[in-house]
Amino acid sequence: MKKFLSIIFLSFLWLNFSLANELSIKADSIILLDHRSELVLYEKNADEIMYPGGMTKIMTTALAFHFIKNKELSLDEKFLVSEKAWRMSHSGYSSMFIMVGDRVSVENLLRGIIVVSGNDASIALAEGIAGSEEKFVEMIVCISLQ
Repeated sequence: MKKFLSIIFLSFLWLNFSLANELSIKADSIILLDHRSELVLYEKNADEIMYPGGMTKIMTTALAFHFIKNKELSLDEKFLVSEKAWRMSHSGYSSMFIMVGDRVSVENLLRGIIVVSGNDASIALAEGIAGSEEKFVEMIVCISLQ
């Protein structure tokens, strides 16, 4: 029954997105995939290079919640704010204005990412979880491939 409903839903999406040429989609680029079949349902400038700032914050938040769910991370746990994270608030990026040397809870860092789209909070959370941004990206890739 679940598979049948999935097929009906995908068919509905396919019909709607096959009419997309008649629709006005304001996004510069978009790609919609069916996760299970890897079928491209709709695309517009899908190969265009773009900076995924919002997407990285979503992935950072998703990975943090993954660790919280698996009890590998606590909302009460506090992470030290590095100079790298702090500098984001002084470079014109969206920020929750955390200060270098502060110890900020995972809960507050998540709020800083979700509510104010804080780049500083994203870096502080990534560094706190993995030790560095680079190692955090590796963790995202590994978990995404599972």
